[in-house]
Amino acid sequence: MYIIGIDIEVDPDLQIGEAHKIARDLEQLLKKRIGNVYDIMVHVEPLGNYEVDELYGISSKDIETKPD
Repeated sequence: MYIIGIDIEVDPDLQIGEAHKIARDLEQLLKKRIGNVYDIMVHVEPLGNYEVDELYGISSKDIETKPD
């Protein structure tokens, strides 16, 4: 069984209840799409947050945007 940990970034001006709903909805969606899930932990961060000591994940700097 899988245990999933994921960070998401949300608008820093959201109420805590709204951010929690986004995290909960994501958790439910992942459980539906990925079989054999034991638990999912969603950590909510403010949009644009950067942790210097975090050595994993991607940021907007890592994503190449292509002109239309």
